[in-house]
Amino acid sequence: MRRRSWLIVLVVVASLVVVAVWQIGRLLQPERLTPVLLNAIGDATGLELTVTEPADYALRPEPRLRLHGVRATAPGSAQVLLEIGLLDIALPWRTLLGGEPVITALYIKEARLHLLPMQSWLENREDTAPSTWPTLESGLQISNSTIIADGWQLQIDALGLPRFVPGQPAALTMSGHVLRSDAGGASDWPLHLSVDTVIAHDDATITLDPLQISLQAASPLATGHARGDLSIGEMMQFKLAGELAQWPAQWPTLPGTDPSLPMLFVVSGDGPELVQMLLAVKLEQAQTRLLLTLVPAQLQAWLDSDAASPLPPLSGELHTERMMIDGTELQGVEIRVEADAEP
Repeated sequence: MRRRSWLIVLVVVASLVVVAVWQIGRLLQPERLTPVLLNAIGDATGLELTVTEPADYALRPEPRLRLHGVRATAPGSAQVLLEIGLLDIALPWRTLLGGEPVITALYIKEARLHLLPMQSWLENREDTAPSTWPTLESGLQISNSTIIADGWQLQIDALGLPRFVPGQPAALTMSGHVLRSDAGGASDWPLHLSVDTVIAHDDATITLDPLQISLQAASPLATGHARGDLSIGEMMQFKLAGELAQWPAQWPTLPGTDPSLPMLFVVSGDGPELVQMLLAVKLEQAQTRLLLTLVPAQLQAWLDSDAASPLPPLSGELHTERMMIDGTELQGVEIRVEADAEP
């Protein structure tokens, strides 16, 4: 009788397992899973997403979802903001069963981010940012992807973030190229970037503090390192202090300096976005010091136009002990330029 009771229990348990497996398989059918997944991502980001084919998945060693040909647009618009060839998401079972929002790993391949329309959408969208950010236990990897801007592109060959937990140290590395095409032809400038920081956020602001950046690149990009902090909200604020390994060969040489020697710098900004903010820059080498205030958008407009003024729209002071002009040495030189640098 006892053996028969155990046999009945085993049959009931086996039946429940079969029903559970059948139900999970039914819920994870690609035609059922894909719209659920796209709606969940859309609700979190405020974007409308489509794919070229239904999602596929694997259950071992843990759930893994793959989306192919992802296209993201603003609601009611046909303009594509983001395209992703492959979005691969690995999730632990506890997340699927309603636990804390944890993602084991996130892989992105062949993505194309259209920067200007994305910025325009971000400026005009309603705030739909989730109050809780997910943890990436095994991090983020991006490969063969591109950020497309006006006249230039950033080609991301490989980007890695081994682990991300909000409020804890994070280390990101990226290798790629800056590509630019103009009347003079095409340019390709390789670079390698590393960032060490702690990312935190509240309802209104994202902070990166402390922030440490190291960049290795050829002229006209620069090689150097810096430390500071960054705050992004309704206004952006940052401050970085560091050293350039040497003055880039394609930059105009500063009077009284040696381009082959390191250059100390401090740069800070405050404004609604990077190109519109008021920047304060300090450059220093030996007995030479340069102080500048400028708005990047105003300076770029001056460079792109046949401006009547020979002076750029910036304010600055140059102090140097010695400066050579046409073979003549000047000592104790101070030069001041005054301009309206307000946005």
